[in-house]
Amino acid sequence: MRPIERSLASAAESLTGHQVQQLDVVRGGDFAVAFRVVLDDGTNLFAKTHPDPPPGFFTTESAGLAWLRSAGAVPVPEVLVASDGSADSPALLIMEWVQEGTQGPATEADLGVRLFDRSRRGVVLTIYGEALIRRGKAAFD
Repeated sequence: MRPIERSLASAAESLTGHQVQQLDVVRGGDFAVAFRVVLDDGTNLFAKTHPDPPPGFFTTESAGLAWLRSAGAVPVPEVLVASDGSADSPALLIMEWVQEGTQGPATEADLGVRLFDRSRRGVVLTIYGEALIRRGKAAFD
């Protein structure tokens, strides 16, 4: 195990109280190194880390996921821990594992409509959120 993987496994063990049995590389991201973490109780988690992230890298992502999750318009995995790192701990994001599903012909359109609908569910938008909604509305109307 590389040092960055050992640090991530140690953080996952401290967070969960369980031993990490396996770390499987997950492909698809552009900046972070991502893994499926398998704990000794069979739980799967998604975790990613970055050796030198820009300020606010994982905490900003965590806040955005919490904002999406609060609306309840689409299922969003719960973030268990997010840290931008320190001298003693790695930068990381650990969250619930989502099993990959299948995509149907209307998956992307349905996602767009459901995300657009989150504003009707009481989510307070930022100016950036309002801009995205305006762009989403134009794409889905």
